[in-house]
Amino acid sequence: MDLSPLIEKMSTNLDLLKKNVHDCGQQIVKPMRQRILAVKATGPGVYVSEDYTFLYGSTNNGWKDQFLGYVTNIIRDLAVNHPKISIRKQDVLKLNSGKLKVRAKELQARFKSDRGYVELYKDSRIIVGDYGTTIVKVLEKFDDWKGSLNQFGFGDCFKDYYDN
Repeated sequence: MDLSPLIEKMSTNLDLLKKNVHDCGQQIVKPMRQRILAVKATGPGVYVSEDYTFLYGSTNNGWKDQFLGYVTNIIRDLAVNHPKISIRKQDVLKLNSGKLKVRAKELQARFKSDRGYVELYKDSRIIVGDYGTTIVKVLEKFDDWKGSLNQFGFGDCFKDYYDN
């Protein structure tokens, strides 16, 4: 008895079944992808209790590179040592939409300076705003004040070092 047609039909059915499972999986995965990508760098199961944003801008690319270098290093340090603190950075001169755009238009005169301008926000509350050269000095000394993060939080430590 020749089983070739039966085997071929079973193989075709198996291929169709695999494709259906794959397609079904894709239909489930696609909507979830955005949610998965939205998980903070801190990983699943870690509650972010402090969420900060640096709004910055300058016409001086050298200053921008310096500022972004310090902020990126701090973000990496926090992801490892203080996962409940989340920091974002946003170039105000590149904002096109959202609730920060209104604030950005008010600030663009200051942001378009060679010295740069930075504002640190926790949620929608401004913690500090100043020329970028001053803020970079605080970021540069992060190792000096990061020891108090667990006790006082990023915003209070940043503001305290800035004030002193």
